[in-house]
Order: sequence, then C-alpha cells, then structure tokens
Amino acid sequence: MPARPSPVCRAEHSVDASFSFEGRTYRPQVVRCGKVGCKTCARKGGHGPYWYAFWKVKARTVSRYIGKVLPPGIIPPASAVAAPPGWRLPRCTAEAQLVLNAAWQAADYRRVYPEHLLLALARADDGLGTRVLRAMGVNEATLRPLVTGISLASQSASGRRLAGLAAGEARRWHDPAIGTEHLLLAVLRLPDIPIVTAIARQGATLDRATAAVTAVRGVPGAAKRCTSCRKQMRASWQFCPHCGVRRAQPDTIAASMVRPVTGG
Repeated sequence: MPARPSPVCRAEHSVDASFSFEGRTYRPQVVRCGKVGCKTCARKGGHGPYWYAFWKVKARTVSRYIGKVLPPGIIPPASAVAAPPGWRLPRCTAEAQLVLNAAWQAADYRRVYPEHLLLALARADDGLGTRVLRAMGVNEATLRPLVTGISLASQSASGRRLAGLAAGEARRWHDPAIGTEHLLLAVLRLPDIPIVTAIARQGATLDRATAAVTAVRGVPGAAKRCTSCRKQMRASWQFCPHCGVRRAQPDTIAASMVRPVTGG
C-alpha cells in the first residue's frame, strides 16, 4: 500500500472525528486505492483512515491530504474522538465506549451491526448490559456459532438507526448518557435480526432483559428524581441543583446487585 493514496481515490467512509483549527476543518477518511482486486478495499471498504484538511477559497471547497498523523502543533480537542459511523462517543458512558470501540474493531472499522454489538457486549469485562446478557445465559461461546454473516435486516439496522435506538433507550430511562444496558435493549428491540431471534429462543428476550435492568435500577424514569432529595431532575443534569448530589450514571451499579435471571 502506498504511503499516500492516489489522487483518483474517492473518500468512502468518514470517521466522526472532524474538528476545526485555524480556519481549516480536519477530518479522517477511509479512501479506496482504485486497484483491481485490492483485498483491503474489499474487506474494509478502503485504506486508512487518513487525515484530510478542508477550507474555502472563493466559495470553493479545497481539500489536502495530510496523512495518518496530524502535523506538529495541530492538536484535536478531546471531543474529537474517532467513532463508528452514526455514533457519538461523548454521549456514551466509559463502559459503552469500550464496547462500541470493540464492536467497531470487530467490524473492521466499518459500520457496526447488531451482531458486532452483541459480541462486544459478551466480551466486555464490565457494564450492566454485559452482566444482564451473561445472567440470561448468553456469552461469546453461544454467540459465535450464530454469527454466520450480516443479513439484510442487520444492514438496515446499523449506523444511525442503531445509535438512535440506544439513545431512545437512554431517554426512556431518563439517563444523560448511553450505557451498556441501553445498547443491549436497543439490539433486543430488533426481532427481525436472525441472531436476536436465535438468542430469544434460548431465553434472552427483551422482556427478561428489561426485567433484569429494572430489578437493579428501578422502573424506567426512576432517574427523573434525585436519589437524595427526591426532587425532579432533567436528563442533561449531572448534579442536582437542589442538594448538589451527583446523578448516578449508567453502568456504575455494583456487579453484585445483578442476580441471575429466572425463566418466566
């Protein structure tokens, strides 16, 4: 692979890590080399990601190839973190970010499908969603034989749609960030996915997962009130404005609080 992609390459996949610096926008992109039979392009959709700079010259957008590393002196902000297409990592908890990055790696840094997300949840070391999944008897050993390919239903449930379902779960539970339990519930809300149907036959259903999360955290919407003074709080508030107590974040519940899920 050449150090610099050919000018005929076309940017295929943008990584959500763009930022502005001194009038220019820097954005990492995955690009195709244009070679016939390139295995990397066939597997990942292109090479990279590589940094590109964009700026305006007389109402015309100009781009310039930078490389895999930014030049000295150009430091991206902390919020400019590479994330799977359609996802925003700053809106996720630390445990959920680890799961998403693992799923993105399993997807060869392309779109994250429900299969990748379930495997990453099963492999994770911590997180309420991981503990609930294992309590229902689902682990990496049981998921591996079920991952035979990406179905058409999975392709329509990737990227922004999957991220939107997880964000909807966070809003339903009145949480300021997406946690691993929201990722799990979002995947289980896709009954048309073959792997979701398969684990549902084994007992890992949406109802059981919701019951397990409710047993630990309480009913959805319980986080609307402060745990100390019991006054109403907005989902975006990290601290209670009345008593100053910090809101309990998703995925911070002790592992010992999760009991194995019984059939029902």
